[in-house]
Amino acid sequence: MVHHHNVWIAYFAGFGLTLLFKWAKAVYFGKKNGVSTRDTTLNWFFEPSIPNVTSWTATIGGVWILGSIYIEHIVEISGLTSLPVDASIAFFMGTIFEFTIPAITKWFVSKIPTESIGGGKE
Repeated sequence: MVHHHNVWIAYFAGFGLTLLFKWAKAVYFGKKNGVSTRDTTLNWFFEPSIPNVTSWTATIGGVWILGSIYIEHIVEISGLTSLPVDASIAFFMGTIFEFTIPAITKWFVSKIPTESIGGGKE
């Protein structure tokens, strides 16, 4: 069995640094609007909306699953699993997946009528 510990580390670094960048950007704009780092951080993580919850779920689940498909080949997907398993590619993919998966999920969820989910508009 082949172990890809260094590739997983690169993948986590890619999406972790991207997530850190997104948080820092939120804090920066929060400070410009007079909001404390603490309040911005709490709102960023725990804003009680369906798009925010699904975005975090997608970040944790979707990005992890796509990393597993690329690194461990848990499912064969042409184009993704045919790439060589390499730390630099894993870093790049972690970054790209962290930018795209939550955004795609938020877009998709915005198309679902909220009346059917929560009993009313948000």
